[in-house]
Amino acid sequence: MTSFQISAPGRIILCGEHTVMYGKQVVAASLNLRTMLNFYELPLEPGIVRIDFPDVGINRLDIPLQMITNFISNENYYLVLDDDIIFLRHVQYFITLNGLWSTYEQRFSLQTFFFLLLVIAKNEELVIKSFHVRLTTQLTISAGLGSSTSFATCLAACFLHWSCLQKGDHSEFTSEELIRISTYVMSSEEVIQNYVFNQDHMVCTHGRVTTFQFREPLNTQSEIINTPEMYIMLVDAKICLNKSQRMKQLAYMKCRYGNAADVLLDKIDVISQEIVTILRIIRDQGTNMDLQLLEGLYENLQTNLSLNQDFLLNLDLSHPNFDTICLIAKTCGFKGKLTGDGSSKVIILLPPNYHASEEHRSKVNNLTRCLAEKGFSGEIITISCTGVRLDTDWRNFMD
Repeated sequence: MTSFQISAPGRIILCGEHTVMYGKQVVAASLNLRTMLNFYELPLEPGIVRIDFPDVGINRLDIPLQMITNFISNENYYLVLDDDIIFLRHVQYFITLNGLWSTYEQRFSLQTFFFLLLVIAKNEELVIKSFHVRLTTQLTISAGLGSSTSFATCLAACFLHWSCLQKGDHSEFTSEELIRISTYVMSSEEVIQNYVFNQDHMVCTHGRVTTFQFREPLNTQSEIINTPEMYIMLVDAKICLNKSQRMKQLAYMKCRYGNAADVLLDKIDVISQEIVTILRIIRDQGTNMDLQLLEGLYENLQTNLSLNQDFLLNLDLSHPNFDTICLIAKTCGFKGKLTGDGSSKVIILLPPNYHASEEHRSKVNNLTRCLAEKGFSGEIITISCTGVRLDTDWRNFMD
């Protein structure tokens, strides 16, 4: 029986998240908190699809395979499948009619699951057999860390990989397959979440750092920057900003203050461009870079992230909790920035190879203590990690 594990990272925004709707550049990085998918083909009997999404309260949801077969056997099925919006309505009707969900999170997860399964089954000639799929995540859900995209990326990669295995050997994703995975995820999010400005699918699929600029529907620019992994402290601000409210707030500021707000947006765009330049230098130098030069580039990154945070504060797009954390970081010799619109975290970039330096370790420990004194906690993880991948660690799988 076929079995495998797939994982995909989360994402954070380094710069430009609030300005992308105005044609500015946004810089995002993969976050090494991963969503894990475990897949196992089941015997022909009892003929079920078993779904475990414990993070949204779906445990051992057994759906008769015949129910899915009947759904896709409808005479109008393939006509409906060609129109994503109409097809989504049929998926919504299917999961609701059969009583498969009871919360919004469950509804959203099952919509994504069936949308991707059935679209990929058609496009990739996947034969749907009995199987068990379980998804768990290290990401905080609805915290602005790309959890929904990471979830969708795992599913798209799973169904594509399964299709490839039905045709022969398949041990890793090619560049072309990664593009297909990213496209499937983008399509599902455009329909289910009505996204217009979205680079998350590229980050969760390809990993590393991605730059994205949206000028108009047929004029977008993106680049993947293969920088090495970087250590950060991710601090919980104990508050989650509402993404739509942030967008409305920025629109209000532009309407009320006009040119003054535009100047700040232009300055944020300059910061994004500067960050991209620094990251390209780090990428191009690779492992040959002098540590002193690398530390200087990291300090420059810190400064630009902090400037971005200052401008967000000026645009009334921050929150006192974020401001307090950033002030603590500054007092301890670091600098912080919120991780994206709709975020609940602050990113604090740590020095390169900080764990190999007693001085750096001492500073980080002091930062942790100072944050704890004010009731905040942080965890040290990496950004610019690998994207979606086939894993060999099965410790998370539960049949």
